[in-house]
Amino acid sequence: MMQAVSSVSTGIRLPAYTARPGFRRSVAIAVALALVWWLAALAFGAWTGVEPWSDQRRTFTQAVHHLADPYVLVWPYVPWTALPLIPLGLLPAPLAVLLQMVLYFGLLAALIYRFDGGLAAVLIVLTSAIAFDTALEINLEWIVVIGLLVPPVWSGPLLLVKPQAALGAWLGFAPREWLRGGLVVLAVAAVALVIWPGWVGGMVADIQENTLGDWGARINIAFSNLMPRPLSWAIGVALAILALRRRDPVIGVFAWQFVVPYATLYGIMPAFALFTARWPRLALVISLTLWALYSSVLIPFLLATQGR
Repeated sequence: MMQAVSSVSTGIRLPAYTARPGFRRSVAIAVALALVWWLAALAFGAWTGVEPWSDQRRTFTQAVHHLADPYVLVWPYVPWTALPLIPLGLLPAPLAVLLQMVLYFGLLAALIYRFDGGLAAVLIVLTSAIAFDTALEINLEWIVVIGLLVPPVWSGPLLLVKPQAALGAWLGFAPREWLRGGLVVLAVAAVALVIWPGWVGGMVADIQENTLGDWGARINIAFSNLMPRPLSWAIGVALAILALRRRDPVIGVFAWQFVVPYATLYGIMPAFALFTARWPRLALVISLTLWALYSSVLIPFLLATQGR
């Protein structure tokens, strides 16, 4: 059970990791980096003429206008995803993106501390090429991170917003949490069927057409897509067994990454944050390697657009 501490000023019980040395400073740095990357995305758009945040402009900030049927949008998500996005549709898109980036980066700092990482891990994650890619096309992983921070019983509906990102965390939960959390998921899904009767078919159709279709194939970096699928699945199963035995949600998330059919660079941020919290030195090597690979594509692209 997650320990908690009481806030003297408000009386609110906060998770114990929020009292760890450096937590507030790390969150402040995360917020500052969110602003830096947001400005970098604006500069990227001005330099290249390629407008950032297309998913935000076309889909997520438009959800408030299609609450009765979000599947008229490109919407391979569970329907309750639209509910926390309602306030975003009331803001200009750049401001909505900034709000999400500040929230997301602050939540990532909390996630790292929740799983025993510190300031070094926060800096590695939030200065990575993955962070820059997130700044260019921030998606819904911030909701998933909330699912990793709340008690397991409430995590299911949040993790299902982007199941490929971290649903494997459930492999590290105790069986009683599977039962309690499963009942919550069933209750939410049942209510959703009342409000959005055709949501299952709409979601599956959109996943097949977009996520797993030609559009998604261009950005799919899932292990099962980059390596022989039987090998990827075998690694995933082996890690899943380890996660079950140790009741370790971090290993469970890694196991899941080897099984899912689809992943994007910005979408692996929660998994990378968990990895970095536990193995920061190896994560630094991975981050530097990713920057080298990312720069080999980014720099020629920037030079080419400047020469037009």
